[in-house]
Amino acid sequence: MSAAKEPIPAKPKSRVPPLDQMHAPQSFIQRATSSMVKARYPVVAIFFLTLIALCAVFASHLAPKDPNRVEIFLRLNPPLSYNEQGQLESVLGTDAAGRDVLSRLVYGARISFFVGLAAVGFGGGAGTILGLTAGYLGGRVDDLIMRLADIQLAYPFILFAIMMLTILGEGVLNLVLVLGIGQWVTYARIARAETLVQREREYVEAVRALGATEWRIMLRTIMPNILTPLIVIASFNVAGVILSEASLSFLGLGVPERVPTWGAMLANSRTELLGGSWWLAAFPGLAIMFTVVSLNILGDWMRDFLDPRLRGSGQGL
Repeated sequence: MSAAKEPIPAKPKSRVPPLDQMHAPQSFIQRATSSMVKARYPVVAIFFLTLIALCAVFASHLAPKDPNRVEIFLRLNPPLSYNEQGQLESVLGTDAAGRDVLSRLVYGARISFFVGLAAVGFGGGAGTILGLTAGYLGGRVDDLIMRLADIQLAYPFILFAIMMLTILGEGVLNLVLVLGIGQWVTYARIARAETLVQREREYVEAVRALGATEWRIMLRTIMPNILTPLIVIASFNVAGVILSEASLSFLGLGVPERVPTWGAMLANSRTELLGGSWWLAAFPGLAIMFTVVSLNILGDWMRDFLDPRLRGSGQGL
């Protein structure tokens, strides 16, 4: 009798999915959108910041009145005030000079956003270049830049800002200049630390061996690899700069009085709060609070999303 044939083992199933079930790799925007939707709070922050940005860009079209129009007969009207004809006169009330609070809030968003973005752009750009130069070249250049940073850190920023604005005078550009100078140290120190790590990597040695110049190595090779932490810091610093602008405007050292800002509105409300005009401080204070909170939420999300250590959890890049 012939021996019984052994059963042929079944062919193991392939773990590779069919081609029609394989998904193409997601783009950066798709990954960012998916991560933002999962986190939920960044979506709300983006929505609020978009509204503020639209108010800043289209302030002349969205504001119901001229923000500097004085109407003494309408002074200190509470929110949702109606005139004798039964028409809504002011949505958020009026101040002591009869100026519309809503119109001044809308125009104030323009100054706050411009000053925040411009100061961070100026200070961040200058600090990144200085830190990159200090970290890559080293030696006396590094010592000089870092000692300048130490000197600025040793002097309180608010005193420096008051001194500079007293010398330079009021003005949006002067305010941007002073606030930008106050931001460069943070970016310089982070850029220097990252550059010290990157300049010893193999890809930098390979580019140097190909004959690239020092500036090309710094700007085209190293800089793209150190921008991630700097972008996260910038998202937080915009909120800090907006608060600094409000503080300086509160002290009367920001922009001219005829230019409406949230900080100036808070400063002007001090004399009327005891009389019960709560809306003069409440609405600009809420605008500052929600803007700063939204920027901080967005900064937290960017920090997690751009962190390569979170890739496996689906939160990071």
